[in-house]
Amino acid sequence: MSRWTLLAAAVPVAVCAVLAGVRDWVGPGDAALVVVLVVVGAAALGSLLDGVVAALVGTLAFDVFLTVPYGSVTIASRDDVQTAVLLVTVGLIVSGLAERGRRQAQDAARERGHLEGLLGATAMAAEGTTPADAVVDLVCRQVIEVLGVETCVLRPGSPTGTPRLERDGTLTRDGHRLDVARSGLPVLDVVELAVVHGREQLGCLVLSSPTRVARPTRQQLRVAVALADQAGAVLADQARQRG
Repeated sequence: MSRWTLLAAAVPVAVCAVLAGVRDWVGPGDAALVVVLVVVGAAALGSLLDGVVAALVGTLAFDVFLTVPYGSVTIASRDDVQTAVLLVTVGLIVSGLAERGRRQAQDAARERGHLEGLLGATAMAAEGTTPADAVVDLVCRQVIEVLGVETCVLRPGSPTGTPRLERDGTLTRDGHRLDVARSGLPVLDVVELAVVHGREQLGCLVLSSPTRVARPTRQQLRVAVALADQAGAVLADQARQRG
């Protein structure tokens, strides 16, 4: 158990103990609102577990310190029972909403990172002064970051028929679409992403993740395709210069 989780359990108990000293002036409803504020703070500053622990321990401490008979988890008043139920319910809901908000913020930060990576690769490709190997290396690193795979290497030639990432962000094997959201990217096989420029086939990115299952979203798969296009543009320019 982390330090924050222990703190999330200790603070509601301490707050209820303090409120017990002034319970002749503070009613159970007002005391419950104070405990809810403590739970909200734990949920906002900590994790989902911290918020849940604060809600459950806070409700238990509320029963012990602030409801009759005092010093027992038994509640004699029906109103106090309702208050306790509402307290734990509100605490759990707030904890869930706080966790959802954190996840959405993390997802937004990842999307910004993916966009910045794509823009960086696009800028390098547009400059025309960066060596093709450097652009391909950047593209591979960004593809690994976006998709959560372990390796990405450029291989000459066309895709060979293994699972293939199509330009619309779908994954297919022998013409059949695979459900990436449910099954993830193949672990025992590689995934090929064609590197093209116009109608010119310039190679393919070979992606693998043998030790963990990657489950990128459709949007992330399409970002990977866009990154491969930047590699294709640079390789095509390099081929023209050599020709």
